[in-house]
Amino acid sequence: MHSQMKKNTSLGGAHHRHKNNVGSLISKGTTTQHSLSKPVKGRGVMEELDKPYKQNEKLWTAVAFQQEFLDVLNSNGLLSEKKKKFEQDPTKRKPTLAQKMGLRQPPPKPLNDMEWRSIERMIVTNRISLIEDGCPICMEWFNFRDSVCVTNCGHMFHENCLKGFERCNSWRKRTCPMCRLDDYQRKNTTLHLSFLRNWNAQTIQALLRGAFARKKFRKVYFEKFPDRHREFVLSKLSSLNSRLEETIQQDEKQVDNFLRNIDDQVKQSLLLINMHDEEWRRVETKLDKDQDEECPICLCHLHERNCVITSCGHVFHGKCLQSFEKFNETSTQPKCPLCRQIYAKRDYRFDNQTTIQSGPLN
Repeated sequence: MHSQMKKNTSLGGAHHRHKNNVGSLISKGTTTQHSLSKPVKGRGVMEELDKPYKQNEKLWTAVAFQQEFLDVLNSNGLLSEKKKKFEQDPTKRKPTLAQKMGLRQPPPKPLNDMEWRSIERMIVTNRISLIEDGCPICMEWFNFRDSVCVTNCGHMFHENCLKGFERCNSWRKRTCPMCRLDDYQRKNTTLHLSFLRNWNAQTIQALLRGAFARKKFRKVYFEKFPDRHREFVLSKLSSLNSRLEETIQQDEKQVDNFLRNIDDQVKQSLLLINMHDEEWRRVETKLDKDQDEECPICLCHLHERNCVITSCGHVFHGKCLQSFEKFNETSTQPKCPLCRQIYAKRDYRFDNQTTIQSGPLN
């Protein structure tokens, strides 16, 4: 009896010890799994990756390099037909695994106001961007109404020009158009306004100083040398007389040419109005069959639409010639699109049956 009780107590103790060992193992496994799956809050990215990075350094390095290699292939469109767009703003770009592990530099942080002020001060003192040369993309000057942006490398562009440049290069990493700086940052600035104000003030001051200096110099110079004053006045009067004579001669030539053109146009218009059927038949007989296949204005076949023949011997579509005359509303009388002569027109058919156009002839 006593031996049986000892046996039961020994079995119970062994069972109790086994249960405690199993419980401790389960508790250890749960704690390790919890620590790996759920990192402690308040730690940085490097602290979250400390344990797996230290345990499997080579594995994580290989994964990071593989991810970088695949990103490069996707950005160039080698793995798929569609290229993967690259995030242009470096401040909005998510860090990659290689950047988290410290294998590559992390994306830059946005610059604060003090840093932007130092960049603008550097532009003014060192004249890096050469504001007076204008925008390097469109090669135009900066105006007061233009929105201008400055980069952290010290270059200035029109905002629309730089956005268009970024839009065209959205498949690659953002680089400065001037110095090719990677991941540059930009910000709108009013630095060009101060330069424009100073430049305008300097030009106005220079013009005023020059005018006052010339006026003062003439007064002092002619007071000391009256003989030269007389020579100066005579030379000025002679130059004015020569200019007046030249302008009068040019005006006379223009008037003569104008009157001559009017006379020629009147003669041609009278001849065209008085043209008879026999003269129109002579014009039709002179037509070249090879030239009648296409309309010289729309380059379509003449047989498909109603055609018009001119007094100078050219055939057009009626609507094409009407539209051409509408475009030449500035001229008093239209001229032929081919030979540039004043013309009269009438309907024309290729079966040699012509009908006189109703209404006044042009």
